[in-house]
Amino acid sequence: MSDTNKEKDSLAQTVAQGTIYITAAKFYFIVSSYAIYFALPRLISAELFGIYGFVISIVSIINVVLVTGTQQTVSKFVSQDYRHADSVKYQALKIQIFVAGLVTLIYFFSAPLLARSFNDPALTRPLQISALIPLFYSFYAVYVGYLNGQKKFVRQSILDITYSTLKAGGIILLAVLTTSVDGAILGFGIAVIIVFLLSPFVAGKAVNQQTDHKPSVSAFLRFQSELLGAILVSNLLQRADLILIKKYILFW
Repeated sequence: MSDTNKEKDSLAQTVAQGTIYITAAKFYFIVSSYAIYFALPRLISAELFGIYGFVISIVSIINVVLVTGTQQTVSKFVSQDYRHADSVKYQALKIQIFVAGLVTLIYFFSAPLLARSFNDPALTRPLQISALIPLFYSFYAVYVGYLNGQKKFVRQSILDITYSTLKAGGIILLAVLTTSVDGAILGFGIAVIIVFLLSPFVAGKAVNQQTDHKPSVSAFLRFQSELLGAILVSNLLQRADLILIKKYILFW
């Protein structure tokens, strides 16, 4: 068998194994999410659970846009040349300080306006607490993309499962301790902070690195912004029903 055929077989095996690992991690994520939605209505009131669901729907739009766009952008640049993986990671983290930081600040200070637009002042504090989530989630996404681009699917799955476990545990634990929607959302935020702090240890460092090259900020942002725009439109269309119900049901 030629070296080319061996490389193709090795790549196919890696991709097949990666599909299994990532699918298992996603299945675990679904199970842990069901655990949250099974436990929360029994720990806080139905009204507070409704607020939780609405706030998470809003923050999920930001999350999916920032996280998916960041993860796929980092994965793309890392996969182009593994020798520059660490440079791409550090560049992405620097860019996210600006991008995610700006989005988070806008979201945090827009919380009172959002609450007023939905005629529900009780939304303000949960929305502001939830601003922790997209900020640190976007940094975590850099490490997921870093691992995905190097085809280190086992570590990526470990990181995803760790996140799902911390998220479910944090939300349920803080809901038990506080019996409030603020506590549940804070538990979510704390879980994202912890998994971000653990990410460098799980991801490790790439080998045979060349530090004399990194993607330009303009090239990185151009590719990322195109992804962000497409993902934003898609998610707004998917989640518009819940947002509109929350807005207009109060007028009846």
